[in-house]
Amino acid sequence: MVERWRPETHMFHLPVGEYTITLEDVYYILGLNVSGFPVSGSNFVHVKEVCQDYLRVIPSERATKDNSIKLKWLKDMFHDVGEDASVLEKQVSCRAYILRMIRGLLMYDKSNDRVHLKYLSLLGDLNKASQYSCGSML
Repeated sequence: MVERWRPETHMFHLPVGEYTITLEDVYYILGLNVSGFPVSGSNFVHVKEVCQDYLRVIPSERATKDNSIKLKWLKDMFHDVGEDASVLEKQVSCRAYILRMIRGLLMYDKSNDRVHLKYLSLLGDLNKASQYSCGSML
């Protein structure tokens, strides 16, 4: 399938014609909401404050750059949450995991190993996070 993708037209060229992936396809394939509250916000965040509020830890200077945080740091800090962890610890780990998925799946870029922290504030209430439109991120 990769051989048939044409980046200049953003379409797959198949023997039966040209096709592109739509937001409806994203909904059916990945199960992501494509309608709802738009994902928006300021590109400027106070790194220490947002990390303390939503991750309960302030990352080192090496883990952050501008308004982003290293994916490896998120993985190393939050990958091993045991069954006996508190609800708060599980929520924090879940936020870190979702941030990694946002960067790794929805906005993949081989040359970058960071995710912007503007998405972290949208994950404050994990029950509400499913109401955001992932279509507006793509």
